[in-house]
Amino acid sequence: MVFQRPAGLVSTPEVNPVPITSQSVGQLLIDDLPAGTRTSQIQADSNFNGTGVAYAYFNEITTRIGAGLLQATMMRAGSTPRDFGCAGLGKICRAYRLPGGVMVEESYEAGLDISIFRPNVAEFSIIEDNVAEAAGSRPSKGMPLTIGQLLKIVLDGGGSSRSASRSCSRP
Repeated sequence: MVFQRPAGLVSTPEVNPVPITSQSVGQLLIDDLPAGTRTSQIQADSNFNGTGVAYAYFNEITTRIGAGLLQATMMRAGSTPRDFGCAGLGKICRAYRLPGGVMVEESYEAGLDISIFRPNVAEFSIIEDNVAEAAGSRPSKGMPLTIGQLLKIVLDGGGSSRSASRSCSRP
């Protein structure tokens, strides 16, 4: 897979970032899905035993370009990221920075994982995969969302995005 940095992708600080709750993470997934998307029932949960992690996922999502699963995870962030970057992942990963101290990491192994780190706000990750989990399910032709659609969701979840959905495309 060849990565291409999306042109025009910017991030701006927001006074009121998205709250870290299972409801808000689930709502981000629902709000940013393309029209006509078919999904399984969304499932969401949170673990605030000191970690402050909220997540939501669809076991099945079908769009006009593919089908698979979609999962988002959000957690509180300090001034420096934890376990963030492409160390040791080589060509299947790329990391870059956006204005405002935002760090973005894209990696591709079995599926596509895009994470952002916004200092003192949140770390937000989204994973999509076209491998059917349920026994007997047919694998699809491709991933359900484009890189641009995934970036829009993670940037919305991490505080702010502008132009993400128009600027990005799957290589």
